[in-house]
Amino acid sequence: PGCSKPLFAEVAMNLLLKRPPLSPYIVHMLEWFEEEDRFILILEYPQPCKDLLKFMVNNMQRVNESQIRSLMYQAVLGAKHCLDRGVFHRDIKLNNFLVNTNTNQVKLIDFGCGDLVKPSGYLGGFT
Repeated sequence: PGCSKPLFAEVAMNLLLKRPPLSPYIVHMLEWFEEEDRFILILEYPQPCKDLLKFMVNNMQRVNESQIRSLMYQAVLGAKHCLDRGVFHRDIKLNNFLVNTNTNQVKLIDFGCGDLVKPSGYLGGFT
């Protein structure tokens, strides 16, 4: 929703992100299929998990500064991995991170609004 990129672009970005070394901070595409009228992506899904916004709201009283620092550090490493692979996520927000509620491991998801990194930069708005 809100993104006009074809799904094939999302497949291409996921393939770039799967190049070794893999990042533990990205939800990886396991497989993809092309049908006549659509693409189907099979993605890893950490269990049990919540998006980072729900995790923070549900654990507001129990999460300390050290834990928040760890969550944010993992989020930054996920975003850095994208840039290192030439992928600009373009929609980083709390809802686009999953947190494994057993381990507090963070993974970046949803590359539907993403784009390849442009050497010219991104000043002046998005198209």
